[in-house]
Amino acid sequence: MTHARHTFTDAQWQRIEPFMPPCKGRPGGAHRTFFFALLWMARTGAPWRDLPERLGKWSMVYQRYA
Repeated sequence: MTHARHTFTDAQWQRIEPFMPPCKGRPGGAHRTFFFALLWMARTGAPWRDLPERLGKWSMVYQRYA
C-alpha cells in the first residue's frame, strides 16, 4: 500500500491523536486535517491565506491555532 509523502498511516495517527487538545467553542473540524494544515504551514512557510482549501478554510485553521 502506498500513501502520500506527507501523510501519516492510520496506525501512526492513532499514536498522535491522544495528544491533540480538545476544540474550544465551535467544532473546528477534524483533528487530523488541522494537524496536516499545521504541518503544511511549517513545511512551506507560506502565509496563512495560501493554505490549500483541502486543508480547511485558512481563517478557521488560524483561529484554532492561535
